[in-house]
This record gives sequence, structure tokens and C-alpha cells, in this order.
Amino acid sequence: MIRCLLLISLLIHSSESKEVPAVNKKWLTLNGQPPAVIARGGLSGVFPESSSLALNIGRDSSLREMVMLCNLQLTKDGLGLCQENVTLEASTNIDMIYPDQAKTYKINGKDVKGWFSVDFTMAQLSANVTVKQSISNRPKLFDNKFPILTVDDIFRAQIQSYWLNVQNYMFYNEHKLNVASYIQKERIFRLVNYISSPEIGFLKAMKGKATNPKTKLIFVFLEKDAIEPSTSKTYGSILEDLATVKTFASGIAVPKNYIWPVNKDNYLESSTTLVLDAHKLGLEVHATGFANDLATVYNYTYDPISEYLQFINNPQFSVDGVVSDFPPTASSALACFAHFSNLNFTKAGRPLIISHNGASGVYSNSTDLAYQQALNDGADIIDCSVQMTKDGTAFCMGSADLTTDTTATTTFSARSATIPEIQPNAGVFSFDLTWSEIQTLKPQLGSPFANGDKYPRNPAYKNTGKFVTLAEFLEFAKAKAASGVLINIENAAYLASKKGLDIVGAVSTALSNASFDKQSAQIVLIQSDDTSVLSKFQNVTAYERVFSLKKDIGDAPAKSVDEIKKFANAVNVPRQSIVPVHQGLAKAATQVVAELQKANLTVYVSVMRNEFFSLAFDFLSDPTVEIATFAPFNVSGIITEYPATANRFFRNLCSDLNYNVEFALLPIQLPYLTQFLPDGSQPPVAAPSPALDVEDVVDPPLPAVAKVASSSPGPSTKPKSPSIAGLGRSLLATSCFAHFSNLNFTKAGRPLIISHNGASGVYSNSTDFAYQQALNVGVDIIDCSVQMTKDGTAFCMGSADLTTDTTAMTTFSSRSATILKFNRMLYPRNPAYKNTGKFVTLAEFLEFAKAKAASGVLINIENAAYLASKKGLDIVGANDTAYERVLSLEKVGDATPRNLCSDLNYNVEFALLPIQLRYLTQFLPDGTQPPVVAPSPSLDVKDAVEPPLPAVAKVASSSPGPSTSPKPPSIAGLGRSLLATWLLGSICMGY
Repeated sequence: MIRCLLLISLLIHSSESKEVPAVNKKWLTLNGQPPAVIARGGLSGVFPESSSLALNIGRDSSLREMVMLCNLQLTKDGLGLCQENVTLEASTNIDMIYPDQAKTYKINGKDVKGWFSVDFTMAQLSANVTVKQSISNRPKLFDNKFPILTVDDIFRAQIQSYWLNVQNYMFYNEHKLNVASYIQKERIFRLVNYISSPEIGFLKAMKGKATNPKTKLIFVFLEKDAIEPSTSKTYGSILEDLATVKTFASGIAVPKNYIWPVNKDNYLESSTTLVLDAHKLGLEVHATGFANDLATVYNYTYDPISEYLQFINNPQFSVDGVVSDFPPTASSALACFAHFSNLNFTKAGRPLIISHNGASGVYSNSTDLAYQQALNDGADIIDCSVQMTKDGTAFCMGSADLTTDTTATTTFSARSATIPEIQPNAGVFSFDLTWSEIQTLKPQLGSPFANGDKYPRNPAYKNTGKFVTLAEFLEFAKAKAASGVLINIENAAYLASKKGLDIVGAVSTALSNASFDKQSAQIVLIQSDDTSVLSKFQNVTAYERVFSLKKDIGDAPAKSVDEIKKFANAVNVPRQSIVPVHQGLAKAATQVVAELQKANLTVYVSVMRNEFFSLAFDFLSDPTVEIATFAPFNVSGIITEYPATANRFFRNLCSDLNYNVEFALLPIQLPYLTQFLPDGSQPPVAAPSPALDVEDVVDPPLPAVAKVASSSPGPSTKPKSPSIAGLGRSLLATSCFAHFSNLNFTKAGRPLIISHNGASGVYSNSTDFAYQQALNVGVDIIDCSVQMTKDGTAFCMGSADLTTDTTAMTTFSSRSATILKFNRMLYPRNPAYKNTGKFVTLAEFLEFAKAKAASGVLINIENAAYLASKKGLDIVGANDTAYERVLSLEKVGDATPRNLCSDLNYNVEFALLPIQLRYLTQFLPDGTQPPVVAPSPSLDVKDAVEPPLPAVAKVASSSPGPSTSPKPPSIAGLGRSLLATWLLGSICMGY
């Protein structure tokens, strides 16, 4: 222990060896002091609000002056707790502990249903209720693992300053609970520096009566059209009379759009004069609603620090405080990026900042605008992934498939092809188009993520910019004096052998023509995942050859590394090969970088992105934290789609840990979040990525460039047209369904038409509407997939998992077990009736079928063994009587009229004929048939025979909740940053 402390002391001493330059920062706040960082419930963006972890980690990872905001709620016995709302079910498991105690009350004239704090004593809450995340896309690791805390618990967290927010003063008065009196009599509230409320009546009641005479009263503005309950005025109208607000408050807290309005396209408009107007009256202004994991306006490019700087470091004004779910990010924005914003600094030994298809997070991939933006944002090296056109022009584009990054799908869909050597999916490829054809396309700023439609990049500039040839790119890099270029070469073997295109020769010629092979002023990186490509550039000493790893690896054995050294000087490593991530959680760092550097190979890491959902939860939804964590690996370059984020980090004094700054931009100790989990609740250990194999490195020699005959698009031979005589003169079945629409006809021997969850393509699954619609459109048999409730009710629903077909995730997300996540449908069904209809029990379904004279019913039974053995529910028994009732139904009359064209015995003008199977492939020329797919397996006896159903178990009734209250890890003495944690872990544990 003494050795550990000594080493830490030496490290801290060395960090004090550089003196911080004097900075005369002028803050445009009301009092000229730095804005306050106000933490809503601690670090509530990661941990449950006002939990012990949210408080302690928020305190230790933020500025020491951080203010802890408590949304004060009162219990039935008049005691205080800090939770985001008077209804507790969103942030606790109270609905699971007390499932039958939801109530409905009026709040500000509106009926609100939920589990209210006023209906429970503190003893009831403290004994059983645990806290959870209330926002669905945040980590659920810590849900229901820590108890709800009292106000006394929270005020013992050794935080310097507190803020009490009272949301529902009038509601509490109606329940004979006086919040004002509670605050006035509790001595613990002497640490409170701010008391706020959206209710004017409360602030007037508190004026001059706070325990601490220096406590400031803050009026909270809600949305402009909401009604303030004390005056019945809208908050928008109150905003117009700030002089009156000054009579009962010393400051205001407002949503961000009160200060920086956002237009309908989600871009910033000009700022209002609110801050300046309020400051003239002596009112502080605090901005609310900051969170790293919310989709902010497009101006901020998914960078939360940019948003903070817009409010605290613009040349016109600064707000006096920011209310945030992520106080570490707010602290770094304030103490580093705003405080040192005018200091000209570059961290010694920083890595190169290398663009990825230019600044492709801001402008369309590899366009002139993307390259210019990359240089504007501080990129040292700009990159060109070289593609080839059909007529031999080399140009820059992130992929040979043009469908994502251009409008090629619209214009050249007929040229779509599937080329397994390039990618598994079909695409429109650059080498199948001429350069003049490509120039007719527009760029298309896409997203590399599956949820890109939900989180688009800079959509106002989606189709701007100009494609550039490789020659134009190199001239641009020279003219703009970029520090260097990275030339990425892929698919060389395919292009040579199948398309007769020499991409290696095209790159060599372009570089030579631009004199890059005869100079040393600008860095030239030649990158490829093909070592045979890199070998072609071995004799040009002006070039550094970079081997690109396309897949994540967990280890770099010496044998594989030695093989790389035969062809390359450097390696581009995917970031998850350095810091693996599993299910959103960072794992311990690998030794890949150390193994490569030990062999004197330069290491670059790729690809860094700003979007919060691309980051491990450990990085606090902040791309700057990820960059800070990668910095200690001493990689030589960071490849990023957002160069501005990396550049801002490395040009800020806080990035250099040798300076004794108030707040340092420190790396996260890995793995970070899982260290705070109680014993026994660690997530499953994921298998590491495979080690780099020699076979992954060595490629066969490049083939000779083939001579490919010039051809126009289309098949090389004219396919034989299959016989389609007798198919009719048209494929328009309109001639049948319109012409015979009034003829009462049913095809003899037709099959029964059976619904699937009713007419579930039209109305919600298994509802009364869906069943009625099924009968309306001619179904013979309606179906019920039987599910069982906890209390033994049999009802109809397509699946036992209610998340897809009901609003269960909204109401009962806390009851979620392991649930598969489905992508939302691109083509929704009947959205106007999305939530209509009524669920029906099995008994109601059967009565409906009888009453409507359905031809029959289909009863589907699944999961019987599980329900019997694990839940004590007899689904088969539940259907015994139902089966008798089904037998009592009689087949009813004739079916709904059908269409004459369906009966091929009639000589109609146009028949509804079957398609000849393998219809489309018969038109393909010889030699171009798609690969033969293995048939599905035959039905096996094992697939049919099941073990006997188990007996129905007796299952004891239980309420959810933790069996024990876990002891939170001790983090006392970590200071206001995460550095001490990293030091102790690294030094004492022999890291």
C-alpha cells in the first residue's frame, strides 16, 4: 500500500511540473463568474436518477463546484425523496412491488394515473422499492439494484451545493402536505443554494424564508403554451413580463429553445434576446434539458460539447447555469473547452487526425465539400478511397457500391448486380458506369448506422458537393497544404481479373503526376487490406504502407505481425480491436496496440464517430471521452468522420495530463461501468475476438490485368424467351375483379380461408376489429393463438411477448425479460388504426364466432410445457371446455362470393393463372443463373415427437425486487475526476 501511495504521489507531482498559462477568461454571465454545472439527480444519464452511484460518480467526475439538483417529492408521512416526478413508476419498480395501488389524481386540471409518492410512507418505499433508469435507451445494468434514497441520504453525499426543485406545490397542498414548511424547518437544507419551481405561488411562499439566506429562488418556465397554475397564465405570456418575475425570483430556468430557437427542419435559428433582457433586470438564466444521448439539432453534429459551448461561450452572452444529465461533459465544456478556448495550444506528441471520406459526418462522402470541411476542422491528413469507373477513371468514394452515397439507385437501378467478391448484397458499382454517367448522379449524405433514418446527418446538405477524381483530390491536397494524404485501395484483384482495370497502376500514375513520389513535405499513406497491393509500392520510400484490418481481432501474435512487416510499415486497427465492446459495454483493453508497436509498426485507429449510439455506455455518450480513453494508447493517428471533435480535444490544455488544470480530460478506466455492479450481477462474459492469423495477412499475388471486351450494358447473349402462350394478353387482373364484381360465384373445391390473428394486416393483432374484418372480407375460419395471464385468464394474442402488438413497453418496461429487438417496419400497416380495437378473452372469441356464424375456429396452443412447469398455468386445461364449444359450431351455408377468373374451366378473356415456378430465373442467359441454394431439411421424427407435458406446478406468488440490497462500491477519495481510479487499478493491481 505504501508503494502504491508513493507512486501515485510521484505521478501527481509530475503532473504539476508544467505551470498552467494565465488565461483571462471573460464570462458573459450575470455576475461575471463561470456558469454553474447543475447535475439533475447526479450522473443520471448513466445511473438511475438520485441513486447512490449517480450522486457519487457524478460528484467525483465533475467540477467540485457541481450543483446537485433534487426533484423534491413528499411521501404520505411528509418526508422528502428525490425523484423526477410525483408519480414514481417511471424511475422505480414501485408498480411491481405494489401492483394494485395505482391511483388517478388531478394535477393542474389534468387526470394523471400512476403510483404517487403521497400514497406511500417512506418506510414502505425504503424497505422494498428500488430505482431504475427512466429513459429506454440508457443502460439498464443498474436497474432495481439500489434502494430509493431519502433526502437525508442524498444530503450526506458530501456535495458542496444543492438545488431543490418543487414541481407540484398545489398538488401537495391538496394532500395536506406543505412543501414550503418542510423546507423551512429542515436544517439539512442549509446547503441548498437554489430553490426552484414552475409555480409562482410556491416561490412567493418561500421568499425570505429559506434556511440559507443566500439561497436563490428560481422560476422554472415550462413550454410556452403550458398554464402556470397559480395565475392561470401561459408561461409564454409570463415570459413577456420578466420585471414581474424579478419581484419573486432571482433567476429563471428555461428550456434551451427559449434561448436558441430551433426551426421545423431541426436547425438553429438566431438567438433570442432573453438572456440579455434577463441580465439587464438582474435575473440569472439557467438552461435546462441538456443530455448527451438526445438527438440534438443538426448544427451540433451529435457533439454534446458543441451544444454547451453554444450556450456558455458565444460572443453575445452566457447562461448562468446548465442543467444536465451528464455533468462530466458539462464540466469539461466549461472548465476546458470554454475556459481555454482562446489559448493557442497543441498537445505534444498528439496523433495525426485523419479524415474518413473527408468530414463525412457533415458533408456527403468524399466530395469537395467534405474534404474542405475536414481541413477546416483540423484534419492533418485527408483520405481518398479510390474507385474505378468502367472507362478507367480513378475517383474518390467510400465504396465501389454507389447505392448508399449517391443517387445511383434512382438512375441506374437496371445496372444493379450481386458480386460476392465485393459484398454479399446487390449494388450499383462504379466499375459498371462511366465517369460521365457518374457525374450525372448527386452525392447522398447517408449514415453508416441501421437507424440512420432516425438519426440523419446534416440533411439540409444531403445532396450537396461534387465528386472528385483522384487527380483532382491530389491537386486539392497540394493547393491547401494538407499535412498529407491517405490513399485507400480495395478490390484490386477483382478489378484486374474481371473488369480489366488496373487500380494500382492508376494510383501510382496519379501520385507520380502530382509529384508525391518525389517529395517529403507531405505524408503519403498507401492503405490496403491486400498485402499484394502494398507490395507494389515497396520501392517508393516517400510512401508509408498501411495494412488495413477489416475485422476485429483480440490478439496480434508475433508470427502474424512478422508477416505484416514484410509488406507494411503501419496498421489501421478497428477501434473495437483495441477496446472491445459487448452489448454496449466496454471490456478490458486488448494488447493489440502494444504487440504491434513492439514490432515497430505504426498504429492508426479507426473509425471514430460522434453519434452517441455508436459509443459504449462507458464513454458517457460523449465522443470526447472515447478519444480521451484512446489517447494513452499512443496511437499515431485517429481516423474519424468528425475531425473537429478530435482536433478540439488535442488542441486543448486539459488533454495534457502534465498540466495541473482544475479539470483534466482523463481516460476512462476499462472496463468502467461493470466495476460498479454488485457481486453476482455482472453481465455474461463474451468470447474475445479471434487472434490475427497469418492467413488473414497474406494474399495471393495480384492477377494480370485482363483484356475485357468493351460492351454496352445488357446480356452478352440473347436469352431464349420461355413459352408463355395462354397467359393472356395482359397482367392486369383488373379485368377480372372489376368485370365480375357483381357475380355471385365460388370456385368448386376451393380451400378454406383461415385468418392469422384476424385480419391482422388491417387492424391490430387478435382484436375484435381484426376478427370482424376477417369475416367481412370472406374468411371461413377465424383463429385465436391462446395466451395465459398471470391470474389464469386465457385470451387471444399472436405472441406471449406483448412488446410488438401492444403498448406494453411503454407501460410495463420494468417487467421486461429477455426480449428480441425488432426493427420498425419501413412500410407500416394502416397507421390511422394502429391502437384501435379491444383485446378478447378466449371465451369472448368463441361467443363471437358463434354469434357471427363463422364456418369454424382455429385454436393455436404454444408454450404449454413452459407454462405448466414454470408458471403453474394449465393452458391445455383452459381449452378443454373451449374444445367442446368448438365442436358445437356448425358449418354455415355458402362462402363469400369468389371470382370467376379463378376457375380455369371457364373460357374467360383473362384468367388468374399460376406463375410458372422459377419464373424469373428462366429469363437469365446461360451461365448467369444465381447460386443453387441447399433445400430446407426434411421433416424428421424428432421434429414431430415431443416429451409428455409436465404436471402443472404450484408456483408461489412473489413480487419482483432484489433479494438483497447490494452494497455500493466504495469510491470515497476518488476526487473530482476518474484519474485516481485508473491509477489505483493500473499501479496497485499490476496492470
